[in-house]
Amino acid sequence: PDAKDTAPPTWPAGAAISLADVTETSATASWPEATDDVGVTGYVVEKEGQRLAETTAPPLSLTGLAVGTMTVKARDAAGNESPPLTAEAGGAPRFTLPSTDESIS
Repeated sequence: PDAKDTAPPTWPAGAAISLADVTETSATASWPEATDDVGVTGYVVEKEGQRLAETTAPPLSLTGLAVGTMTVKARDAAGNESPPLTAEAGGAPRFTLPSTDESIS
């Protein structure tokens, strides 16, 4: 018999959400790909517990943001979810941005 997949996806060491093209209500989020013993099927993006989007791979453009904590979780075919990666999103930017991004004011 096949063993049931109970292991959640994992993030590489030091994984973090990176936000670019940030405005008061939008951003482009990217993150490193997670790994799984069977395979990652997608990523769930939430803000303050509310699902914003699902995608099969980063990056993801988000609009309609307000200040809050954004999370990304990797999911496998069995529905196991990784621990969340987090970033502060929306409003006046409160997260680390690349110093080379001149479009942020």
